[in-house]
Amino acid sequence: MLVRNANKILSFSPDTAALQSRESALRNSGFEVTSVWSESQAQFEIEMGRCGVLLMCFRASEPQIKDLTTLFRKNCPDGHIIFVMKDKEPPVFAEAVVAENEGPQTLISVASQMAGKGLHRRSA
Repeated sequence: MLVRNANKILSFSPDTAALQSRESALRNSGFEVTSVWSESQAQFEIEMGRCGVLLMCFRASEPQIKDLTTLFRKNCPDGHIIFVMKDKEPPVFAEAVVAENEGPQTLISVASQMAGKGLHRRSA
C-alpha cells in the first residue's frame, strides 16, 4: 500500500538545535521536512495530513509522545514512525529506532527505508 506523503517528514522535538540539525540533513537528502517544537504545532500538521513519517525525539515528554503518536495513527494510519532515542528502551509503537549518537547518515538511511515503503523521495 502506498503511503500518501511518504517523503514528507514531520519532525517533533522540544530541542530546537536537534530539530535544525535533523531537518538540514534530511532536506539535503531530498526529503520535505516540517520541524516543530510545540505539541500544538505538531497536532496541527498531523490533523492536516501533511506527513507520511513522524520523527519523534526522546526529549519529548511521555504524554506528548503518547498523544502525538495516537493522533498520527488516527490521521495517518499508513504512515511510519521513527523514534530518535538515547539511553532508554524504544517505545513499542516505533517502526524504526535511531540512536541519537549514530549521526545523520543513519537517520537518512532509515528515513529512506520508510519512504521506500510508500512513495519515492524527490530528487534533490
